[in-house]
Amino acid sequence: LIHFYKSLDKMQPQTVTYIPTKQEGKNLRDEDGFTYKLNKKRSKKIYFSCTKLGCNAKATVDAVKNLIINITGEHLHDTDIMKEKINQMQKEVIDNAADQNI
Repeated sequence: LIHFYKSLDKMQPQTVTYIPTKQEGKNLRDEDGFTYKLNKKRSKKIYFSCTKLGCNAKATVDAVKNLIINITGEHLHDTDIMKEKINQMQKEVIDNAADQNI
């Protein structure tokens, strides 16, 4: 389990990074590689919740400054970046094995 509680007084605001979704929208990705879907928008803040079912982690974005200002909750899973890295490593191992058998 990865435990998170970051707020303005405990974390430096993070640059907002959005990644495209299949539904023509965009999800938020924090500096640790976790992704969040839009929950609700207010004039000065945008609220996101983790994209993984059952995960209670949440992020808040300052809409004026375009910065992640708060992350709370526990992620009950690995980051998408870790999954992407594992997939890349598996592909490299398979490619190397195929090259050695030629």
